[in-house]
Amino acid sequence: MRELDLQHLIQLDCGRNGWIAEHYESKRGMLPSGVYYDSGVPKGYPDITIYLGNGLVCFVETKVKYNKTSPEQRLFIERMTRLGYEIRVIYTFDEWLEFKKYLKNKYNI
Repeated sequence: MRELDLQHLIQLDCGRNGWIAEHYESKRGMLPSGVYYDSGVPKGYPDITIYLGNGLVCFVETKVKYNKTSPEQRLFIERMTRLGYEIRVIYTFDEWLEFKKYLKNKYNI
């Protein structure tokens, strides 16, 4: 499975639960016209931000096979964990289902 396919499956599943799952990409560079662009998303920001309702937000970084998190991603994970946010690196849809079950049980949602 491609990483993008995993992201889409998670986003669809979130929608079935009434959650909003948004995908943000960190992109910057030079356009062919010579104009610089920046998406405004910091390097290391997770693939999916999930709004669970009642002011709850969690983050999911998707990876497939043997891909690993970058130093910037690990720093973001550490910072958000310290602040009390739920954040996971998810490799399979089954891992997502386990994380979703954990969220529902912990936050009674």
